[in-house]
Amino acid sequence: MRGKCYSKIKNFHMAIKDFRQVVQMEPDNEDDRLNLIQVLGDDDQYDEAIEGNFELLYDNIPTLILAMLSTQTILKKISVPLH
Repeated sequence: MRGKCYSKIKNFHMAIKDFRQVVQMEPDNEDDRLNLIQVLGDDDQYDEAIEGNFELLYDNIPTLILAMLSTQTILKKISVPLH
């Protein structure tokens, strides 16, 4: 999937565009919706990620937490010095 490739190279604009197209074609596919939510969050578009997706997010909290628990993401978000 191109969206995941774009996301890995931090081209969030293109990743979001691709994931939106996929979700538009298959709106009931939760995995695709979660991918879009994840990349919107990676791009700091939290309000848009949450809008209309609260139930899906709530039902998938453990999955989303694991997806977000990379060392790089944690250190970037909380800015803890490594001493």
